[in-house]
Amino acid sequence: MRKIVGRKTVLGIVLALSVVPMAACGGDGGASQDQPAATASSSESRVPSGDNGDLIDPVGARADLRDFQCAPKAKRRWAAGGAIANDSDRAARYLVRVSVVVSDTSEVVVTRRRTFEVAAGSNKKFTMTGLRGRTGDAVECTVRVVRSELDD
Repeated sequence: MRKIVGRKTVLGIVLALSVVPMAACGGDGGASQDQPAATASSSESRVPSGDNGDLIDPVGARADLRDFQCAPKAKRRWAAGGAIANDSDRAARYLVRVSVVVSDTSEVVVTRRRTFEVAAGSNKKFTMTGLRGRTGDAVECTVRVVRSELDD
């Protein structure tokens, strides 16, 4: 009996047929049409979330953090500090959250936060005390910074 179709041809047909169902699964099934697009002026975005303190429409501001240091100072005590540089042309409100975390498990041992205003083009130094928690191997200090514009 003669071979009508080669192995490469069969493989090509199988691959081509498997692409058709995958293409049909693309997209979000129209789900994005059911939800209105979020805008900066939407009422939902004006509600502060607990994770961001009382900041309205916060944005990440890690780049505004300068000279940050956080280290154990004694057994079960940490000290942190640095400065916030507001290089924008408008005053802003900042939330700085410092946490001591167990690296292996992501367990948050202790968290402290400070909220303050920084004038346009200014710097503000800060320190964090009262960070009592575990020290030693696999324990590290992390920082989160968010910023929002001040209400006019």
